[in-house]
Amino acid sequence: MNTLQRVAILHIRHLTDSTYILRTKRDKFEFIPGQCVNIGLVGGAVNREYSTYSSVQEKKYLEFLIRKVEGGFVSVGVSKLKPGQEVTLDGAYGRFTLREEDIKKKFVFIASGTGIA
Repeated sequence: MNTLQRVAILHIRHLTDSTYILRTKRDKFEFIPGQCVNIGLVGGAVNREYSTYSSVQEKKYLEFLIRKVEGGFVSVGVSKLKPGQEVTLDGAYGRFTLREEDIKKKFVFIASGTGIA
């Protein structure tokens, strides 16, 4: 089980003005697809949940696809950090996962958002 930890940022790749990929060291952080991770600024009292963007098989780093939210403490704050600086990770949490015996079944997932562009 993971505990709250600080990890170094390896890279931030800005895709658009409001979207970026955060790459951090993985160390021994464990997760399964479908779980979320709480990311926060070191010294901050706020964190936000993000899904992992990288593969479970990737052992060197973790990636998260993040959309900056106007006025967002974490999404905007993290986007300004540089390689070598740290963020906090907590988790992984959640059970939106498939059981091994269900892998070959067909599923339909429907999601919605806030409608904020």
